[in-house]
Amino acid sequence: MTRQVIKPIALSALFCSFLYVLVIPVAVADELVAFDPGLNEFPESVSADVSGNIYVSLRGERGEIRRIKPNGEMVPHFQLSPPPPAGSLGILGVLTDGPDQLFTAVASFHPDTHGVWLVRRNGKANRIEGSQNMIAPNDLVLDDDGNIYVTDLLLGAVWRISRGKGNDYSVEPEPWVVDPLLKGNDSSGQGIPLGANGIAYHDGKIHVAVTERAHIISFDIMEDGSAGPAEVYAAHPGLYLIDGITVDSEGVLYGAVVALGGVSLGRIMRIEQGQAPEIILGPADGLQFATSVTFGSHPTDCNTLYVVNWDLLALVFGLTPKPALHGFVLPSSGDAVTCNPW
Repeated sequence: MTRQVIKPIALSALFCSFLYVLVIPVAVADELVAFDPGLNEFPESVSADVSGNIYVSLRGERGEIRRIKPNGEMVPHFQLSPPPPAGSLGILGVLTDGPDQLFTAVASFHPDTHGVWLVRRNGKANRIEGSQNMIAPNDLVLDDDGNIYVTDLLLGAVWRISRGKGNDYSVEPEPWVVDPLLKGNDSSGQGIPLGANGIAYHDGKIHVAVTERAHIISFDIMEDGSAGPAEVYAAHPGLYLIDGITVDSEGVLYGAVVALGGVSLGRIMRIEQGQAPEIILGPADGLQFATSVTFGSHPTDCNTLYVVNWDLLALVFGLTPKPALHGFVLPSSGDAVTCNPW
């Protein structure tokens, strides 16, 4: 469970036969920050706050979160102690609540650090009690009331952390939802099931990307806070190995597909319900194996889609790793505002 072994991805040739159309031109595409693969710096997740800061987690035994200031300077923000054990997943998802707090999912499998952490602006941090019971906490999202939903990659589930007064957070004793549609099937040959992964919230719904199932499953948040029945938001071979997802103000999802069809470089997809996913970014834009996407939260970067190029898979494909944070300015669609709604 704690191994971080990347094996060649086995997949039927079926997935090689699907074609996609680039439908959204990119106005500006920039590599904002490069990481050093020689120092095992492979970024996993990205989140943006209302002040224009960008937060990036470094996966594996690095156990770090870096902050990229609006002026482009990168500084340390949080260091897990003790660092994640060798071979573990380490720090995965990061999520800012907008003004001054960061939440992060840690799959270290170490009793002192495994779970969900709250990191304050001053760098002080604490693990949210009860989150250590999650099997493999992966990605996180907030609802309108400040409750946190966390995917569990191995269990095929979503946990809910309820917000009380102030910074009082409590983990519900059982997962918010466990569903067969959220479970992986080990079809990627990693030796573990890669199930519930990226997560997004919009208009009372939780959307969950399921990596090895090539689909996104949605759940209504019911009046009593429970999960409604599972609904297939999107299912398509082009979503195989989907990782992080985000949503714009119109409810359209954007997802990072790590390796297209398991046999090619990754893509960023625009995903509307009931339609085939559309490639909007890929290798021509400097991406190889992206894992996470988010829109900016500051008025100056609302239409900027931030993407982390994880790129550890580049070694499997015989390529030079180019781990980096990229920013892509997408064209504005009328009066639509894609800014995160903090």
